[in-house]
Amino acid sequence: MMMNRRSNNERNWTTTKRQRQRQMREETQGEITTPPSNDNDDEASAASSSNHPSVSPFVLDEAIFFAQDLTGSEGRDRRRRRRVRDQSQIEFLAQRIEERRANRIPVPFVIRKTFVKECYHIAVREGYKDHDRIHLEDLYAMRDEKIGSDNNDDDNPDDNNDDNNPGEDNRSKNKRRACRLPSYVASFLIKLGFFDHYQVWNQLFDRAEQVVKKSHLRDEKWFYYRDFVYYHTNIVSYWPWTRNATRESILYVALFYIATGVWFCHVVHDEQICPVDPTSQQRPYYGWTSALYFASTTMSTVGYGDLVVEKTDDNLTDWRSSLYGVAYMMTSLLVAIMFLRAVADMSFRKLTQRGPVRDVMERAFQTLTHWVMGRPRPDDHLYVQIRRLRFQLLSKIVAQFSLLNLIGIFVSRFFVNRYADETGENWNWYVSCVCVVCMFVFMYTDMVCCIVCIGCALQSK
Repeated sequence: MMMNRRSNNERNWTTTKRQRQRQMREETQGEITTPPSNDNDDEASAASSSNHPSVSPFVLDEAIFFAQDLTGSEGRDRRRRRRVRDQSQIEFLAQRIEERRANRIPVPFVIRKTFVKECYHIAVREGYKDHDRIHLEDLYAMRDEKIGSDNNDDDNPDDNNDDNNPGEDNRSKNKRRACRLPSYVASFLIKLGFFDHYQVWNQLFDRAEQVVKKSHLRDEKWFYYRDFVYYHTNIVSYWPWTRNATRESILYVALFYIATGVWFCHVVHDEQICPVDPTSQQRPYYGWTSALYFASTTMSTVGYGDLVVEKTDDNLTDWRSSLYGVAYMMTSLLVAIMFLRAVADMSFRKLTQRGPVRDVMERAFQTLTHWVMGRPRPDDHLYVQIRRLRFQLLSKIVAQFSLLNLIGIFVSRFFVNRYADETGENWNWYVSCVCVVCMFVFMYTDMVCCIVCIGCALQSK
C-alpha cells in the first residue's frame, strides 16, 4: 500500500512538472513571439514590442533560449551536455554573454556614430513609431549607399565590359566610396595601422544581417540598431598608436618630456629649470637633463615642495612666469591622470588577456602558493579560497616591488658613482637602497632622503 501510494505521488509530481514546463513554454512563446497583423505591420510590431518596454530584444532572445533549454528534447540534450561539463544554467548563459562580448567588432567612434545617426534618420524619415529600430530592407538600402554591392551589375555596367575582373573593379570602387579618399592614400593609411573603412562597414552590415535573421523578430525583420551597437560593437581608438594601453602611456609621458625640454630650454629660457653649464666642460646634467628631471618631479608630484614664489622688480616678467608655471602644473597633472588611466586600463585588460610570459608567471606564483598553503581541495570553504588568493596576490606585489627596487638600486649606483668626482656624492649601498625605496613613496621622498644622507655624512665623519 505504501509502495503504490509513493509511486502514485511520484507519477503525479512528474505530470505536474511536465505541465508546468509546457505552460511556461507556451506563455513565454505566446508573450514574446506575437504574430503581426496583416492590416498594419508597423503598429502590430510596435504593439508586440510594447509588451516589454524595458526589455531589450537581445535579452528576450536569451530568455527564449533559457525557456527552450528547460523543456523539450533539445533542452534535455543541452542539460546533458552541461551536466558533463559541470556547468549550471546560469553559468552557461554567462558564458554565452561573455562569448558575445569577446566577439564584438572593433569599430572607431566616428564610424559607430555615423551608423547610429544614419539609422535614426531612416527611422524618422520612414515614420516609424519606434525610432530605435529600422526594417531589414532599410538596412540593405543603407549598405548599398555606404559601400555599394559586390555584384557585377553596377550603375554603369558599360564601364566593366572591357575589364577582365569586374568584381575586383567594383570592389575597389566600393572601397573608395566607403573611405572617401583616393586609393593610394587609403592603402598607405591601412599600412600604417589605420582602419579599413570598407572592411569595418562590411563587418557591421554582415553582423547586423545575422542578428536580424537569428532574432526572435526575424519574421517581422526589425533591426534594433541601438541594442546592436551596444552588444556587438566595441569602440577602439582611431589612431593605431593609442589602441594599446602601454603604448598610449609611453606616448603621453614621452610627449610631456619633449614638450618640457622645448618649452623651458628654447621658448622661455628659464635658467633655473634649464641651466647652462658655467664651465666649458659641457656636463650632461645641465640643460635638457635638468629640464627632464624637473618634468619627472612635477608629474609625480614630488618636486612641488621645491617651488617657491619670488618677487622681482620686473612685475611683467613675474606675471608671465606665474602664468607659465600654472599652465605647466595643470598640464603635468593632466598627463599624470592620463598616464594612470592608461596603466589602469592595461591592468584591467590583463585580467582577460593571456600570454606565454603571463602564463609562466601565473604558474610560478601558483606553485609557490601550493608549496606554502598546500594544494586546493574541492571541498575547501570560501574563506580558505579567499586566503589562498590573498596570499598569491601579496606574493606578486612583493616580487614586483623587490624587482623594481633592485633595478633602481643598480641604476642609482651607476649614475652616482659615475659623477661622484664632480658632485661630491659618495653613496653606499644602504643609501642607494633607502633612496630608491623612497622614490615609490612620493610624499616623503625629499624628507627621508635628506635625513638618510645627513646621517650617513655624520657617520662618515
